[in-house]
Amino acid sequence: MINKQQAIEDSLSLFTYSYEEQHNLAERFNAPIRYENAISQLQGLAYAIVFDNIISNDELKTLLYWLHHNSEFLEHWPLNSICDIFLEARENKSFSNEQRTKLFSLLEKIGKVDDVCNAIFDDIDESDHFYSKTVIITGNFNDLKRAEVLEKLYDFNITAQNKDVTFETDYVVVGAKGSRNWRFGKFGRKIEKAIEYRDQREVPLKIINEETFFKLLQNRPANLETIKNNELHLEQIEKLNSLLEQSVLTQEQFDSALENIIR
Repeated sequence: MINKQQAIEDSLSLFTYSYEEQHNLAERFNAPIRYENAISQLQGLAYAIVFDNIISNDELKTLLYWLHHNSEFLEHWPLNSICDIFLEARENKSFSNEQRTKLFSLLEKIGKVDDVCNAIFDDIDESDHFYSKTVIITGNFNDLKRAEVLEKLYDFNITAQNKDVTFETDYVVVGAKGSRNWRFGKFGRKIEKAIEYRDQREVPLKIINEETFFKLLQNRPANLETIKNNELHLEQIEKLNSLLEQSVLTQEQFDSALENIIR
């Protein structure tokens, strides 16, 4: 009776792999482990670089060597964002103070979080609020369905949507149930685009997680009444313009009504 080991060997004989094919298979299956090891190294390097609150030229060179050594992951976050800063410097033919500040901020985040994926998220303060903002929702939430999240946001008179990130986006809210691919620096298209707009195109949007989302629901702008009045005035003026275009109002009546609104 044939034993299991012999059966496996006989089955393997049905397949033939060249050395290159065997090597590529091993590389592909070991890639997640190599990425996690690389990120662990990067977090240690980031912590060491920002420890004295400055980034020296020697530290820049060390970081470049490290990126070169781990070039297979340059399309993965956060290596891609670090690389983009170096590419900016290359185009300018110098590493400016602004680029050092941007790099320092990114490395500081990378070095202080347990899970490097959390470094994509922004902090909020008292000035942050959802009122009259454009908010993009992505991912799955622990406690609410996405429709319920949108419903909560509509109370703030915002433009809330599941659509794409644009230059008008103020906040991208990410559900806590992240994809397992996040562990390997691969986010969904919306998140990657938001990171690109924020970090490369300097769009003043914020990427926030589910926990921060619920905190931000409690915030109200200090000038909320002024904002509401301005919105009401705009709405009234639009109605007046419409009536003027339809010849329901004369120009004199329009001017008088407009004066009463803005008084």
